[in-house]
Amino acid sequence: MEALVNPNDYTGTLKEASFDEVHTESLIDDEEHSVYILDGIAIKVGNMLEIDTPSSCDSVVVKGQDIYMIEYKNRDYQKVSSRDKREIRKKLYQSRELVLNTFWPTKGSYH
Repeated sequence: MEALVNPNDYTGTLKEASFDEVHTESLIDDEEHSVYILDGIAIKVGNMLEIDTPSSCDSVVVKGQDIYMIEYKNRDYQKVSSRDKREIRKKLYQSRELVLNTFWPTKGSYH
């Protein structure tokens, strides 16, 4: 089975991926390491399937079978509300489906 999107169309550096539009700054000043922009993949999948855009982490790193999901927050973790923490858990859960369907399409459930 073929993936709905090509993840290589959604790559950027950590600096690009961590850009905070509200504060107009990047949270990570690293232009060397690349990541997949999971928000972009989520928007594309939502449009293709004609569904609401799935919640997703900001970016993901895939190394072999290892998956590292990244959610950038421009505040102290102690100040993240319980509502925001629930939203982060939702993003992790829905990001799992996006990653499986994008990188290992035979293991996902979109097909």
